[in-house]
Amino acid sequence: MPRYDLLPKNKFDDEAVTQLALLPEAELLPLLPGLAEWIQDCNWPIARDVAQLLRLHLVALVPTIVEVLAGNDAQWQWNMLALVRPDALPALTAPLRAALERIAIFPTTGAYDMHLVWKVRYVLRQYGSHPLLPRSKTDDAALKRLHQLPEAELLPLLPELLEWLEDLNWPVAGPVWDFLRPYVAYLEPAIVEVLMGYDNEWKRHLLRLVEDANLPTLSSPLRELTERIAYQPTASEKAEETDEAARDLLSKYATHLLPQHKGDDEAVARLRQLPETELLPLLSKSLPRLLGCLLDGNWPIAKEINDLLAAHLHQLAPAVWEPALLEALTGPDDIWKGHLLYMLSQSTVSELPHPVRQVVERIAYTSTPSEHEYDTDEAARDLLARFA
Repeated sequence: MPRYDLLPKNKFDDEAVTQLALLPEAELLPLLPGLAEWIQDCNWPIARDVAQLLRLHLVALVPTIVEVLAGNDAQWQWNMLALVRPDALPALTAPLRAALERIAIFPTTGAYDMHLVWKVRYVLRQYGSHPLLPRSKTDDAALKRLHQLPEAELLPLLPELLEWLEDLNWPVAGPVWDFLRPYVAYLEPAIVEVLMGYDNEWKRHLLRLVEDANLPTLSSPLRELTERIAYQPTASEKAEETDEAARDLLSKYATHLLPQHKGDDEAVARLRQLPETELLPLLSKSLPRLLGCLLDGNWPIAKEINDLLAAHLHQLAPAVWEPALLEALTGPDDIWKGHLLYMLSQSTVSELPHPVRQVVERIAYTSTPSEHEYDTDEAARDLLARFA
């Protein structure tokens, strides 16, 4: 019958630990699961002595470690893994390896502290990675081996490859980057875990990898973390220029900042809050869509978009806005034409490109009946008067 009465009574009971160390192994082993509870917090006075005793019997403790890893106490899990070393446990059992890989390869976003994920991956490296993965920072031949795997076997190995992008000066980093680019969508959960951590150089590299991958869109968790880094960076994120990489990525996928409906004045407010370094590229890329917000002057966002475009049009290259305006001004919607001409007259552009001027002059002096009916010709003459 196990002597549970010998287990420590409180976090100061180092005398109990001393007595347990004197027990024959057959009597001590059944008490190990209960003893392991006293390293839930390594600040407890008895925790260090308990850890030393547990490490002496680590093989017998493995089922308890597996059970703890299935739980939600990240600190206790980390403390248990601190016991696991090849000198105390020569090999990982199949259940323990499976528990570790579940955390290391497929961590549920938010379920594990990032420190724990790194600790798990460190333990796995101590016992050797998958034989096909790179063994050193010069082992680019490993990627040739990985290319031979069917996708079902390859995908679980990919998150571990991200670790070779911690330092882009490593010879293997470039080949790993190219190898992972097609799989970035699959790797988003693993990338999110890294972005939750503290290695800001690694975070910067992975943000650049996502940008390079040309994904159709960003997942919500990845976008939210990227926005936090971009607009509320820590001092170390700024020092490593991680925030700059995040803003570059968001700029590439910035259409979520644009109005989604005719009453979306919140989107206009968001646009106005952007620094010009982010706003101008977004205006350049999305100008046809924003001009479409001027189709009906009665739409709640029409005036705000008009003012926004009028204020910044002069900062965009004519090659950006001339084609979009020409397409609209030569189209059939004469009310829209009038709104666009009004916006141009409100802008501070220094001159009209010749093709635009030709179209405006045609509307002003040889207008169609519809253009005359909707005062589009009058708007054109007002615009020409500004550039007279």
